[in-house]
Amino acid sequence: MSALTYPAIIAVMALAVAFWSITSVLPNYAIMFEAQGARLPAPTAFLLNLSAFMSQYWFVVLTIACVLAVGCMIYCMSGHGQYTLGLLKMRAPILKRLNGKLVNIRFCLCMSMLANAGMSHVVSMQIILSVIPNPYLDKPLRGIFEGLISGQQLSVCLKQSGIIDFMIVNMVRAGESSGKLADVFDHCVAYLENEYERESATLTRLIEPAMTLILGIVTLGIMLSVILPTFELVNIY
Repeated sequence: MSALTYPAIIAVMALAVAFWSITSVLPNYAIMFEAQGARLPAPTAFLLNLSAFMSQYWFVVLTIACVLAVGCMIYCMSGHGQYTLGLLKMRAPILKRLNGKLVNIRFCLCMSMLANAGMSHVVSMQIILSVIPNPYLDKPLRGIFEGLISGQQLSVCLKQSGIIDFMIVNMVRAGESSGKLADVFDHCVAYLENEYERESATLTRLIEPAMTLILGIVTLGIMLSVILPTFELVNIY
């Protein structure tokens, strides 16, 4: 979160500058250009038209935004919407690695606690099915559960599921051979948590310059809409 503090401050400042430019500076240029019978530069005219539209039809924009927000909330609460969100979490190019590791962490953590409590793998999977609330993962997790019921080893079921990291599958196979599966899951949780924190920090460091670049481009466009009319007025006079 600390890495996002600077971009957040820049965003607030950019929005403040944009609001001040559109509401206080650009209307004065519009009056001067109209008095000289000259045309406003395209960026300035666009911002002025946008400001006028928002001022005149703000209630329409607000109503559409509220309807879209409520519609998205209703859809996300539906079964199909929850499945779609789960699919996006596990397939989105940037988030799939982090979410995949998070799923593996929760799985190993639950298996570790339940194994230390003396629960069987079948009972543990029944509990895990209710702990990981992602409808997209329901089918592979249920496949692990059904495989255990049919008598397959846990490592085989995990490999067939396709959602458990290959390293964890190998460690579980070794734990099954040594009879220390609970300890194996404890080591997996520690390893995955370190990997998750490292990748989260890396992603955050990448987001910061990207946000700064985007905000810089937006700010540049706004400032050009103010500077261009100044040069045009110089040419007129």
